[in-house]
Amino acid sequence: MESSHKTSEIPRAPLYLLGLCALIAFLYIARDILVPLVFAGLFAIMLSSLVKRLLKRGVSRILAVALTVIPAILILLALSVPKP
Repeated sequence: MESSHKTSEIPRAPLYLLGLCALIAFLYIARDILVPLVFAGLFAIMLSSLVKRLLKRGVSRILAVALTVIPAILILLALSVPKP
């Protein structure tokens, strides 16, 4: 006879809740590291399209990266300077 009750199955909802709590705790603890990494990733994604355009126009990779990164850094520095 087959039993309609499975004894080896663990309820999944508490495990999902525990996993979600662990993920939130990890993200909270690692926020000082993760936030700069996320911004660096976004920065790289935004500048990569400009580098690709310069490469298609025949500019060397080193020059293309320099022509995109240096002005971007200068713009970020200008925006971060406190106003008097």
